[in-house]
Amino acid sequence: MNIPTTAQSYFLSYEGVLSEDVLDLYGYKLRQYMRGIPLPQKQQLQAFSLYVEMMQNMIRHSSEEVHQSDFNGNNPTHGILGISHEND
Repeated sequence: MNIPTTAQSYFLSYEGVLSEDVLDLYGYKLRQYMRGIPLPQKQQLQAFSLYVEMMQNMIRHSSEEVHQSDFNGNNPTHGILGISHEND
């Protein structure tokens, strides 16, 4: 686990049911946040791609299933997401 130091701060965290809607919502928030920090476009795209890949893996492969099916009959998964930024 990466514990933030005084030079780091969490800017995005979520714990709960994971879905494509959650991926979209927090993806939007991540893009908005990254626009406000001095980060080259290539690094922003890499960070966003990593976020999407991690969330999709948790949505599809998490063993922490919610024990109640959604309206489509799917068993949603549960997870924790935390993204930090190192101030330098």
